[in-house]
Amino acid sequence: MSKVKTFNSWKKIPIVSTSLFLLIVLLTIWIYVFNIFLSQDIADKKIKLSKVEKNIKDLKKDRNLQVYYLLKENASVIEKLEKRSRVSDYINHLIKISSENSISFSWFNMSNGKILTKASSKDKTNNILAYMNVKNFIKRYRADEEALFDLEFINSFQWMDEIDFDVTFSIKENMKN
Repeated sequence: MSKVKTFNSWKKIPIVSTSLFLLIVLLTIWIYVFNIFLSQDIADKKIKLSKVEKNIKDLKKDRNLQVYYLLKENASVIEKLEKRSRVSDYINHLIKISSENSISFSWFNMSNGKILTKASSKDKTNNILAYMNVKNFIKRYRADEEALFDLEFINSFQWMDEIDFDVTFSIKENMKN
């Protein structure tokens, strides 16, 4: 007769499948716990962020800080306007130019960073000297590194007994304070 084989269920279940199942269960538990931890951390960060945002809103209401930020944001514009408003320095500079070059300036108009003036040069004995004064003035002033202005193109001259011409100076943006 034949022998009856007993069925041993533990021997038939593969060890690899069981191990893989247990590993997946452990990983799932670990991911779940880690997710709970991250969720709590995110909630804490949101609370801190809302407190910081509230503090920023409160600080923005402070008038002194509003003025500070306006000044900081517009510092270059304010500096440019301050440089353009030094009228006495510009008049003194024109007086210096006048004495160094034997040229007289008869009026002065300043707007939008430009100075308009009427210049004249006259030599009672020799008109060529008046011409040389004008020529040397234009040449030297454009080459002068210390000049407060840029001398723009001179587009008209009048010459009879004296040389008259309109001069437009542009205030240098990069001039020294």
